[in-house]
Amino acid sequence: MELALTGGKGYSGKDSKHRLRRGGSAEAVIELKMTHTQTINLAQAAVQQFGAIVFWSFPGFTVTSLDEARLAAAMLRKYGGRKGWQKAQEIQDAIDGVSKTGP
Repeated sequence: MELALTGGKGYSGKDSKHRLRRGGSAEAVIELKMTHTQTINLAQAAVQQFGAIVFWSFPGFTVTSLDEARLAAAMLRKYGGRKGWQKAQEIQDAIDGVSKTGP
């Protein structure tokens, strides 16, 4: 996982590492990028966490590719309730990050 702190113009208009909002509080903007393998591992962990409740139609389902991670996210959205929906969004964000940067 890669962490990047993005810079910007602070409240005073000068370049700074932290963006400042009115009132002087500092807000760090952190961008998380997951690798291909980490994304697959995240999806596989969700499959194990939600188990047969969500993946009842795929006994023994394992995630080995980004396409299967997309399928896992779709199943989580459909059958996983609120927590499944949130986990699916996390997986989809990771997939989108990998797709933009490549494997």
